[in-house]
Amino acid sequence: MVSYQLKDFDTNDDLERKRVERISSEFVQQVNQRKEPHTFYAITLSTRERYVRENIGWWNFDARERFVDGLFSSLIHRISSKCCSNYKRDIHKNNRCLSLGFIEHHSRTDGQLTQPHIHATIAVSPEWDDRFQSCLTKNPCRDHYSLNHEMFSGNAIEQWHNKVSSLRLQHLPTSKDKYRWMSYCVKQLDTDYQGVGSFIHSGLREKRIG
Repeated sequence: MVSYQLKDFDTNDDLERKRVERISSEFVQQVNQRKEPHTFYAITLSTRERYVRENIGWWNFDARERFVDGLFSSLIHRISSKCCSNYKRDIHKNNRCLSLGFIEHHSRTDGQLTQPHIHATIAVSPEWDDRFQSCLTKNPCRDHYSLNHEMFSGNAIEQWHNKVSSLRLQHLPTSKDKYRWMSYCVKQLDTDYQGVGSFIHSGLREKRIG
């Protein structure tokens, strides 16, 4: 009789989970270091193709990344200011929004170059969550939010829409929701596409991690 021992192999699901955990480990660690459990939101910020072509440079990946990075930092600053007018003071460090983001330049459908966009996960402290939600407008037909126009004054909303084609946020109420979203965010890191990057935003500044 031939005897053999079954070996333990990781399934595709196991490998995917380990990959997501590795990529998000620094972000998760920073959130867990805070005393209170945070609320998580998925966010997708897409830029306007016409603006990128005419003002940024369609084929200039460095300029594209600086552009979308700046828009995301501006968004975090605008929301944080509404949550706490002096959020930059160190006393508010543990309430600042933490974000894990991924910049994409290519379509997931056909791999062609498209307008730069960000998929991100934002962790919001319980002290700020009500004010964070007041910055959003819920879509009456779908389970997601957009940015409240009252966040802008003067012609700032027009300038924003000239650069941003869409901004969508969605609550991630469970660990499974958070994992599925992060798994979606990291998909293009497996491709050979140029310019896919990742970052952690501390609420004050961005740190590139990939």
